[in-house]
Amino acid sequence: VVPSHVVYLNGSGDGMLSTSDVIVSSSDNCVNVSEGVDMSVFTCGSVGFHNVSVSVSDGSGNIVLKSVNVSVVDDVSPLLRTAASFTVYVGGDGVGTFDETDIVLESWDACGQGVVFSRMNFTCADLWGENELVTVSMDVNGNVNSSVTTVRVVDDISPVLFVVPSHVV
Repeated sequence: VVPSHVVYLNGSGDGMLSTSDVIVSSSDNCVNVSEGVDMSVFTCGSVGFHNVSVSVSDGSGNIVLKSVNVSVVDDVSPLLRTAASFTVYVGGDGVGTFDETDIVLESWDACGQGVVFSRMNFTCADLWGENELVTVSMDVNGNVNSSVTTVRVVDDISPVLFVVPSHVV
């Protein structure tokens, strides 16, 4: 029996442990043996360390149990797809913002994830040139994916003009 083994979760958040992963060999003096593990299926909720019992039994009812340390790992980055570009319009206060759905086209991870942006607001200072917005998706196990969107900032509000009323002298 190997002393430890690592199970990597797949993109669906599932991992399997088979007897061949942890048993190097087994035999009996009289009959064929049956091999088994007490935990073989792992999911996102299983990430971490587990003590798995490995058993070998023969047809006479003799059983040998050993323990194997199993580490379950999620090393799959979340899926993240964002808009290549987006236009933000500044309001009367000189500030423009966006909704997550304006930028994030697709974001998913089997184990759960969240999305954050390098900034949420753009101002009149951002009117000229292209602005880079970085979107980061991180899953619950610390795997990260990021994407960049080019943001164009537009001020389409006309200025206001007040004049002194004319009066006759």
